[in-house]
Amino acid sequence: MKTIDEVPHVDLTIDGADEVDKNFQGIKGGGAAHAFEKVVATSSTKNIWIVDETKLVDTLGKFPLPLEVIPYGSTKVFDRLQNEGLNPKFRLNDDGERVKTHSDNYVIDLYMGHIDHPHLLANWLISQVGLLEHGLFLDIVNTVVVGTQDGPKILEAKRA
Repeated sequence: MKTIDEVPHVDLTIDGADEVDKNFQGIKGGGAAHAFEKVVATSSTKNIWIVDETKLVDTLGKFPLPLEVIPYGSTKVFDRLQNEGLNPKFRLNDDGERVKTHSDNYVIDLYMGHIDHPHLLANWLISQVGLLEHGLFLDIVNTVVVGTQDGPKILEAKRA
């Protein structure tokens, strides 16, 4: 097995998603690996997501939006998110301890209900000091394979 840094390029990435909207924008990170997954996805020529029909939504935000935040100053980041009305919560494990990513950072989930302007939110979030990465996967997926009661359905994104 090789790391992303050991390969010259990635032709295809096949993964899941926590939520996909009608514009082929997505939320990933339910497993707290969204920063690593985004590095791979943005390094790939083509991305395919496989989901069941419950993951399809008109507007993103029903699924909590995960953020990877460095531990130092994480309370300050949390307070900033709270002041913006983004309803943040530190993700906790079954023992009540803060969940850590593969890079030993914390996960803060935003419980927003809906995200009307995901690109604007993504740009604002990534500019916040202490916030390493967000779980908005925008303009990345090429094909979504949806498992339905009637069998798989293939949706192709129209990308310029």
